[in-house]
Amino acid sequence: MMRRGIILIIGFVLLMSAGCDQSFNPKAVTRDEYVLQCYVQATAGRPSSTVSALLARVYDVDGFDPSVNTNDPSVVGASLRVTVNGREYPMKDSLRFNPDSLRYGSKQHSYYGRMPLPAPSDKISITATLPDGRKLTAQTEAPAIRPVASSFDFPQGINPRMNFPPGVKNWVLSWDNGAATDPHLFFPRLVISYAKMVGSAEVMGTIEVPLKYFAGSKGPTALYPSYTMETSLTFDFAAIDSAMANISAGDPQKSNYGVHGATFVLMEYDTPLSKYYSSVHGSLDQFSVRVDQLVYSNIGGGIGIFGTYFVNQSLFFLDFNYVRSFGYNYR
Repeated sequence: MMRRGIILIIGFVLLMSAGCDQSFNPKAVTRDEYVLQCYVQATAGRPSSTVSALLARVYDVDGFDPSVNTNDPSVVGASLRVTVNGREYPMKDSLRFNPDSLRYGSKQHSYYGRMPLPAPSDKISITATLPDGRKLTAQTEAPAIRPVASSFDFPQGINPRMNFPPGVKNWVLSWDNGAATDPHLFFPRLVISYAKMVGSAEVMGTIEVPLKYFAGSKGPTALYPSYTMETSLTFDFAAIDSAMANISAGDPQKSNYGVHGATFVLMEYDTPLSKYYSSVHGSLDQFSVRVDQLVYSNIGGGIGIFGTYFVNQSLFFLDFNYVRSFGYNYR
């Protein structure tokens, strides 16, 4: 009986082996293709936006380890132009810090330009003309400026230690999504700015405020904001207190610190960037593991991503007495 079982197993393995294609290659066929990554960064209140781009050619290597390639795939000498409302803004050749300096050196070839701050729903396009005349194109639409609303009107500035109505234990910041037909991703965070006197010099710093604390195996653990499609964010008052205390944690000289306000930073991705981030991180649905979806691309004539992200900033002053209760100066 044992011998018969062994024979059946061997026969099954041989059958499976015979059905496999011995010429199987896990590498896709390399095509003569180009990759364009270009981002328009817009910040509310600033007169202009920056545009940065990387342009490279798809390459292959012997074997299956792409890190062995030492020939920089960047494309030099291309002509890149961004168009907004019919007006073109050329980009210039540039160099930037290269995160893969072990293979390609400390500098990476890129393209850089400036354009006026786009208005909400402005149509923005890019055309990259390669040295051989081939063109890569893409289009997007600028996100809106989104006013931020506070759930509580602090009369003298933010003060989590006020006498609030019964049941009020947190602070909610909300914004309008503009009734967008396509989902947009938001990256919100609340940061407190402070100044510290070090000798005769004033050193500026910031600290991010967590949403709340939850019980962890090693004690209270802070939960910070992440990307979201929601249009509001809730901060526990205790988390704001903790962030204020942590500004000078371990330093008995509290009077060396000056604090006066917190800034709510709301970064919004447009539709292409949101879809691209989703295809990489699985953020537009309830699942975080994606095995059946290609990385999103909106580049005509090639692959890659062209998109805009808009940064809105709202300043909230802190209550004078609240700041002084930590021993800090109000400035």
